Amino acid sequence: MHKGGKEKKNTSLFKQYEKIQAEFQGVQRLDFFQSSRGQELAKEVTAIRRQLDELTAEEKGRLKYPATNLLGKSRTEDFAGLIWVTRKRPYVDRMACAWLIRRFIDPQATFSFKEEAEMAEIDHAQEVSFDVRGGVFTHIDDMCTFEVMLQSFAIEDTAVQRIARIVHDIDMKDDKFQTLEGQGLEMILKGFRNQALSDSATLEKGIAVFEALSASLTENN
Repeated sequence: MHKGGKEKKNTSLFKQYEKIQAEFQGVQRLDFFQSSRGQELAKEVTAIRRQLDELTAEEKGRLKYPATNLLGKSRTEDFAGLIWVTRKRPYVDRMACAWLIRRFIDPQATFSFKEEAEMAEIDHAQEVSFDVRGGVFTHIDDMCTFEVMLQSFAIEDTAVQRIARIVHDIDMKDDKFQTLEGQGLEMILKGFRNQALSDSATLEKGIAVFEALSASLTENN
């Protein structure tokens, strides 16, 4: 296979996945009663995403900061002043990560959004990718990106740990923690995505929700 052939194949697979995901989300907006079949399909779509991430796992070796090498070793000062790059149409994991970044890593952090195919072209000296295949911070094993970032920066805040369980249940669809807050939070975040806002505006609304959730959980500790 010629150089770059596998990358082109992987990009094509991700484009097909994005089409499937977009179609599923369109149907999901009409599933007002959260049907059991809809939940099963959500798990299947998530499983497809995980399999695609595994197919391109070797690409992480070409990154400046391979994700698996950052668990428990990341320093906030190494990531201050960078632009955080992620996929377009941000949702729960990316919103939660953006809140975590602003809250614990870089209060002045800025965010940028790219298509999957554009991620290979980011400037690693000025940009850091998250929640994207082969990203600096991304899913590892059964952990969503938020959980990976939590471990990477060794954040032990009790409220944040609780948020991580909620985000995991929404994003991974495996009912690992069976959190009670997940369904309500997911409906709110879906509402933001359905408002035809810009990616930046959608992300900022998500950040505000997680800030409020953190304040509520901190008050209850």
